[in-house]
Amino acid sequence: MSVPAALSRGLQVLQLLANSPSALSFSQIAEALETSNASTMRLLQGLCELGYVDKLPDNQGYRSDAKVASLSGTQSLRSRFQEAAQCFLGSLVERTGNTAISIYWSGQFMVCLDRVMHEDASPLQEPGHVVSTLHVAPWGWLFKDIAWWEKQHLKISNEKGYKLSKREIIDNLKQLPERGFTYLPGPERRRLAAPVYHNQEIIGALCLGGNIFTLPDDEIFHYGNLLARSAEACSDLVK
Repeated sequence: MSVPAALSRGLQVLQLLANSPSALSFSQIAEALETSNASTMRLLQGLCELGYVDKLPDNQGYRSDAKVASLSGTQSLRSRFQEAAQCFLGSLVERTGNTAISIYWSGQFMVCLDRVMHEDASPLQEPGHVVSTLHVAPWGWLFKDIAWWEKQHLKISNEKGYKLSKREIIDNLKQLPERGFTYLPGPERRRLAAPVYHNQEIIGALCLGGNIFTLPDDEIFHYGNLLARSAEACSDLVK
């Protein structure tokens, strides 16, 4: 039996809001859902009328209502992951001199939960940032298997004409079991990501962002191994 499109999109909105640590704007929701403004507005109005979504005053955005939280009597997986990840971000920044973030994967969207910045490194995403496009950062690569990536048609423009091919993403994933992290290079900015697991499924990532000075070529594997060990320990804390 096929699921009605409106029901599917409505559930996507609820999942998106429930997994975000802060309220989301109308434009953030429309972008994440990849739907028109009119369709997004109808969905939000209906969910607000049913009491599952709150529209905040003064255009401060939308958030899930307590009615959604009451559907589950236990702490959400996102919350458990966020609490576990917070144990490692500060240490990673202190030990590497790079910015560290935690990314949660809802199954459809990536949500930046927390960030600890280093003044000399790249800022990366702000907490609450939501995106569904997986190919633009090495943490997004983790959430689909090699077979899925093989079917994609893409070439990433990173910066200053640097191109990252589909083959490079797949090569990163093939090396993941051995080295424990993915790596997006660039002439200036660099990104590292290591997966966090729950019941043998990847639910998120710990990530580092820097530049040619804070993530020099001769330190990539040292910092990547440190990140991978932190992500492994984080997985142990997510019960």
